[in-house]
Amino acid sequence: AGGVFAPAMETGSLWEMRAEFATGEVQRGDFGLRLTWGDGCIVTVTYRDGFLIFDRTRSGAVGFNADFPAAHRAPLALDDGTLRLQLFVDHSSIELFANDGLLSLTERIFPDARPLQISFFAGDAPVTLTALSLQRLAAAQFAA
Repeated sequence: AGGVFAPAMETGSLWEMRAEFATGEVQRGDFGLRLTWGDGCIVTVTYRDGFLIFDRTRSGAVGFNADFPAAHRAPLALDDGTLRLQLFVDHSSIELFANDGLLSLTERIFPDARPLQISFFAGDAPVTLTALSLQRLAAAQFAA
């Protein structure tokens, strides 16, 4: 896995991304994806040594509280050698579901008004990005 994808998504739009990684039987090494809005907001989702890590230490305006910029991690076994990620992204949050909801994380982010860029990376792990979809979502409409 490796490369950069720059979708035509307007700032503040709502979208869903699905990505699937084939890892074979490898449980070591690291790989994942990075969401970047300009230079000021970078969110990284990494699978490393049996853990899924969501790093929001550089997720925009994080200086309002010393505890906010953090990398959260949770154990996740890849029993079938596959990592499936589903992300719902809006103007201030990311909902992350791994392997069909086996693991879920909700994170606040503060991106600026720059276009989104998505990049994929793999360290020493022999990983293949086998599927990728990105879909813009409409805002919910409520009738009074």
